[in-house]
Amino acid sequence: MCRMIVAVGKFETGKLIDDIIKISCGENELHENNKSLGEFRHADGWGIAYMDDAGKWNVYRSTKPIFEDKEIPRFRDISCRALILHTRRATKGRKDIVDNNMPFLASTDSGDYLFTHNGTIEDKFELDQSISAKGDSDSVSWFNYLLSNARCSTQKISTCMFRPQKFSSANFFFVTPDKIVVGERFRQNPEYYTMKLYQDNESLIISSEVLPTLKEKPWKKIENNSFIEIDYKSENRKVSGFHQKDLSQIFFVMSRSLNSKLDESSASSIAVSSERFL
Repeated sequence: MCRMIVAVGKFETGKLIDDIIKISCGENELHENNKSLGEFRHADGWGIAYMDDAGKWNVYRSTKPIFEDKEIPRFRDISCRALILHTRRATKGRKDIVDNNMPFLASTDSGDYLFTHNGTIEDKFELDQSISAKGDSDSVSWFNYLLSNARCSTQKISTCMFRPQKFSSANFFFVTPDKIVVGERFRQNPEYYTMKLYQDNESLIISSEVLPTLKEKPWKKIENNSFIEIDYKSENRKVSGFHQKDLSQIFFVMSRSLNSKLDESSASSIAVSSERFL
């Protein structure tokens, strides 16, 4: 169980850090696990990944709660083009080793891959041990499985997204050398697991919860079983989304540039037109 944020474009890192601290303290939203504000906290470590102006991903992880880590101030004024924040509430894997804290980073011949996950997965996966990230959590296993298939294509990742059968949620952010891939698939607690999307002319943010500093903005709920690609390195940062509507894997596809806002009809759902996904 975790809280996570991905931001692309222009944003204030310090505000996003303040947002996820409040969220992780359980002081932002009520949901199935947080019946009263402050009841359900994510205190088993945290991590940040940000892409600098040179296109390099930098990662910091800690086993300390984000609201107690004295290293926080050095990240507040970071200027970056893409950012991921993650806080953990452990369900599987040790709490005292930083390898189980996200974002995970794996460097391969084809580039760097990063990953965050929210949920619990009981499935066991066949893995390519040559590129495995370290750790003993279900999230490490889930990352390694996706990573073993990621070098084929992001379409392969979308197929792998439906591999888990014993899980509460398989939600993830998966960063490839070219795209940020967001997957949402859960089986319980929709208020807790449904991710939200906010987009304006300058930025795109996807978060486990509506951000406290942007509560008045027009957030949209991401539909369960959705798969979104963010072309975070291109000038217009194109966004493409897919949604599985039935077992025959018919996907609904949306493609919009960040330099034009989503209109009401398309923003109400991530999917607006259909094609068969092969």
